[in-house]
Amino acid sequence: MPNGHGGVPHYGAPVFLLILWVAVLLNQHREPRDWLLATACALAVLFGWRLSWHIHMWDAEEYGGAYLSAEDIRLARRRHLAGSLVYAGIGVVVTLAFS
Repeated sequence: MPNGHGGVPHYGAPVFLLILWVAVLLNQHREPRDWLLATACALAVLFGWRLSWHIHMWDAEEYGGAYLSAEDIRLARRRHLAGSLVYAGIGVVVTLAFS
């Protein structure tokens, strides 16, 4: 980026994974195949992981975490791990319910 900051937009990765996930879900719903269901579940897990990172770790990782204490970063990582499990689990349940 010209201003010296990273080129990853906020919520860019989750939106991209959501688009892929919906495309695979719609294709799997139209033409059921085991590998499409497995791919949709994998995309749901990846989506949950990246969504959790953007929600809980985006601000904590800003400037390498220089503005937060070690305790705040540890708590953000704990929230990220818990959020990853919850969001990925919801994604897999939605995937299995849709198929």
